[in-house]
Amino acid sequence: MDRTTDRVTNADGTRAVCGSVDSLSPFTLATNLAPTAAEVSISGRVSTAEGRGVQNAVLTLTAIDGTRRVIRTGPFGYFRFDDVNAGETYIVSVASKRFAFARPTVVVVAADELANVDFIAEPLE
Repeated sequence: MDRTTDRVTNADGTRAVCGSVDSLSPFTLATNLAPTAAEVSISGRVSTAEGRGVQNAVLTLTAIDGTRRVIRTGPFGYFRFDDVNAGETYIVSVASKRFAFARPTVVVVAADELANVDFIAEPLE
């Protein structure tokens, strides 16, 4: 039960909380802190079936609300999306001008760090 009657911040930065209680029993001062979403990363590699990394493949991370982030793979085919909200579902898709993909899209739940979101590239015919 909230028995707060006033909150005061003094000029020197000290703060005081005033309240009305009907006993001297132990009590606790608490505040409602909204939980913050932890941030994780989603990473992986785009490579050929022979294991060669695919450079400059375009990876798109799409959140449920429709927001999108786009990055490119590095020289060895690795990619990494940082600052991803934990506990949310995302769609990761890959595209390349030089390759096709049997599985160009995956759905992931970022419950924790995801380090093996890999895509296998096939030569365009």
